[in-house]
Amino acid sequence: MKFNFFSFVVGLVVGSLIVGLILGLRISNQNKVIDEKGREIVSLREQFQKREENLKVELSKTGEEIKKQFESLAQPDLPVRVTLRSAILSNTKVLQITNFSNTAIRVNVSSDFEGRTQARTIDLPPNITIELGQKEGFPFKSGDSVKFESSGYRTKTVSLQ
Repeated sequence: MKFNFFSFVVGLVVGSLIVGLILGLRISNQNKVIDEKGREIVSLREQFQKREENLKVELSKTGEEIKKQFESLAQPDLPVRVTLRSAILSNTKVLQITNFSNTAIRVNVSSDFEGRTQARTIDLPPNITIELGQKEGFPFKSGDSVKFESSGYRTKTVSLQ
């Protein structure tokens, strides 16, 4: 058995080349995987940032709503009494609104019925009752709700029975 140095070197070089190619392919494949995972990370980071921005906007809105609720709770009740009577000429209801304060109050009255919102601003003199019904464009029926708003007072909502 004779040792051939040249064959040994060629074998060693060919073996090294094969191992180098295999390692190069594995490294190339791993780089592709790393690049793909990097793109996923960038995409997830962008999604996270969008969600974070949306949450900040929602928190801001919620904070504003809470602030409005606290401001509303700090205001006094609207000094009006609301009663209801049946209309004489139709099967609708007539609202009787009485300002029981000592000063005139401007009140925004709104109601939703038949898919529309009817709204009107009314000046209520002190200790006077004003009526709203079909004649004034408010054909109230049982089950309707009416909202009363006036600057400086808490909003009052009345459900008609």
